[in-house]
Amino acid sequence: MIYNLGSTYPDLYPMSELTDMLTNFLGGLVWFIATETNHYGVRLGIATLLFGYFEFIIHNFLCLQSLNAYGKYGQITYYAPGMITALLCWLPLAIGLTVYFNRHRPGIKAWFQGVGVLILLSLAIVQLPEAMLKTPNNPYRFGNYGYYQKYKTQVEAHH
Repeated sequence: MIYNLGSTYPDLYPMSELTDMLTNFLGGLVWFIATETNHYGVRLGIATLLFGYFEFIIHNFLCLQSLNAYGKYGQITYYAPGMITALLCWLPLAIGLTVYFNRHRPGIKAWFQGVGVLILLSLAIVQLPEAMLKTPNNPYRFGNYGYYQKYKTQVEAHH
């Protein structure tokens, strides 16, 4: 698993199926509820715009990390888990919000508040669940390595 490179337990630590599921499910649920309540308005839009670009950048770094780690075992595809969502969902959304905010020009206060909303949501949805559930003793190991399964035996033979 690309997120657990260098781990003694790459199939469950520090990321596991449970942390991935919670992060993705909670993220979608909380973001949807926050959008539907319209309580955060422009601030949530700014947070979404920034999150979209961060997702795209972070997943590009993961693709490079993946190629660096598995290229010697045959990986030539520019891929890492989440890249397709970052590219086809978050990046277009961020670009659309950039166009929108370029026309509607929210003030500097809204931008700072949007950054605050992004930080709070990131802490609550990503950092907190991962920190609380990060243990090599959890039963939620990745059942297979997905895309990386084809490199697993080569990596194990090398170590």
